[in-house]
Amino acid sequence: MSDDALRKLAEDTLYKRRMHRDGSCFTWNIAGEELRTAPPDVLPVIEAVVRDVLVPALDLPEDKEFAESREALIRIVGPRVGASVADQFGHRFPGLTEFLGAYLVVGSHTDPERIFSFVRGLPSRLLGASISAVPIYFGEPTGPNSVRVPPTAELTEFLQEMSSSQTELIRDAAMCAIDAVRKSRRPRKR
Repeated sequence: MSDDALRKLAEDTLYKRRMHRDGSCFTWNIAGEELRTAPPDVLPVIEAVVRDVLVPALDLPEDKEFAESREALIRIVGPRVGASVADQFGHRFPGLTEFLGAYLVVGSHTDPERIFSFVRGLPSRLLGASISAVPIYFGEPTGPNSVRVPPTAELTEFLQEMSSSQTELIRDAAMCAIDAVRKSRRPRKR
């Protein structure tokens, strides 16, 4: 796959441009599935999208409609929960979790040193969003169509490191990810 095709796949994932819809309530990001199973040469392409698209968006002002919705949500559920759920990135980049999850899945199994070095250098909001994707994509697979893959030793070490972060957002996300991955590995009762 060419770099241009990989870039299109990454952006299709980020913006949820290719969704599976079958008339039921179940939908999924087809591009995100493809990105998660892409070859390792997708890693520098994803990194370029992060640098070119996501990092500059950190400085964009919130649009008025989103700001009003966010304030209403914070009044209902409280500031800590409301702030984490109603992030501007989720509004602008609806496929952010799939995008970051694909980067972690592909990279943790093919070039963990590269990806964890890159992720450590991200601004706090992107670092936190990356860590928050871990419980979705890592753990005991739940069936034949599960998106989960077993966590690598490098991922576990990275999460342990981040759980000692000075930044509360990072520390909380890492501790939540560690707990979720650990729970997914426990035997299930029949």
